[in-house]
Amino acid sequence: MPDITTTRCPQGHGITSSADRGTNGYCRECKRHDDRERRLHTKATLDVVRAFESVGVQFQRNGVPESPAAVVRQLIATDVETFK
Repeated sequence: MPDITTTRCPQGHGITSSADRGTNGYCRECKRHDDRERRLHTKATLDVVRAFESVGVQFQRNGVPESPAAVVRQLIATDVETFK
């Protein structure tokens, strides 16, 4: 039986074939992990925005109420820029 050569991504995930990488060459396991983290971060941010709104805090831009989704996008964009 031939021995299958396994390489590893920088995070240690086994790469045995091109099927373990996405079209951009990124490790599929790392991509899955990053996507999961992004979804959890977005959900947590939305929960915070909804908690503020539930006690009467209103998010506005120039006097116009913002949707929770718009506030979350702005907070995430600010978070990404702040912690680079």
